[in-house]
Amino acid sequence: NKNEICQAIVSLIPNGGYIFVSCPYEYPFHPDPIDTLFRPNVKELANLFPNTHIISDDIVVCRNYLGYITHSPSGSPIIFAKAIVRLFLPFYKPKEWRAAVCRLPWLLRNFSATCVVLTKSYEKPNKKYRGWDGNPWQDVV
Repeated sequence: NKNEICQAIVSLIPNGGYIFVSCPYEYPFHPDPIDTLFRPNVKELANLFPNTHIISDDIVVCRNYLGYITHSPSGSPIIFAKAIVRLFLPFYKPKEWRAAVCRLPWLLRNFSATCVVLTKSYEKPNKKYRGWDGNPWQDVV
């Protein structure tokens, strides 16, 4: 549950601390490691983290799939040829084939990611634990 996970992350951060979050915004389905198909905009992502404020946010535009294939360290015409041949072999590792087919429309369409920097708000002290005048040391003598 993403809401519980985000609340747990916020609980680990001290008041005034920072949280850096990024996730896919416009990105093809990817089976590895996991894809929930959750593609939030900046506001949707920030709203998952209670008691925080946005310091900085952006939708970062990246390369398209063709650029990824041709500019990756292992990229070469052979890698591109393998990707094309792979489309005609659905019976060989069907999950990987589905991922390859899902990337096809992204050949010339740029990927993008949602990025947010949040800060945890200072929480007001709970008054039931404070003295009547707000002095926490009132009862200590």
